[in-house]
Amino acid sequence: MFHIQVQHTRKLLPCVLLSLIVGVVMGQRSVSSKRDCSKEEYWTDGLCCDKCAPGFKLIRKCSSSMASQCEKCSEGTYLDNMNYFPNCFRCEKCTKRNAVVISPCTPQKNTVCGCQHGYYKKVFDQISWDCVPVKRTVSVAIRGLPPKPSPRGPEILSGFRSGSGQVRVWKEFVPKVKYEVGNAAFMDTRQGRRSRMGQRRHNGVD
Repeated sequence: MFHIQVQHTRKLLPCVLLSLIVGVVMGQRSVSSKRDCSKEEYWTDGLCCDKCAPGFKLIRKCSSSMASQCEKCSEGTYLDNMNYFPNCFRCEKCTKRNAVVISPCTPQKNTVCGCQHGYYKKVFDQISWDCVPVKRTVSVAIRGLPPKPSPRGPEILSGFRSGSGQVRVWKEFVPKVKYEVGNAAFMDTRQGRRSRMGQRRHNGVD
């Protein structure tokens, strides 16, 4: 009797091992709770099913005998993370005025948009942005006073003499900042425009 039971167990053992192997290969496993799923899995119908790789969307959920079925995102769409989404996201199009493509869209990554030279990307929220002109501003330094610091260093554009001596104009590229020094006029040589300044005031800067 004992010999018969041993033989029966030996016959069942390959079937048990095969079931375990199939369960692992098929990418699903039965667990007690959602907390037991790994980061590469998602919880559904009492199972931890494998997620789709970046660039792929889910077209059929897993079952006790079948792994999740995924399909590559079509052209013009993408998914940039492990997921179980039924649809891919549409790629962004750099169609805004003065916008340019920094890097194109791929199934794994959205388009990266930028702005043409002379503009910078101003972000309003997670989805809204625009290309805004970089305003060239100037600061005037009278002899004995240091020039306003500039990201690109001081550059003399033009100059004139006043009662206190030589006055030089430095260029800056800080948006929305303007410096004016009074009772003098100077020629902006880069734009060929003559500007007359009144009393000293600061707009946009303390």
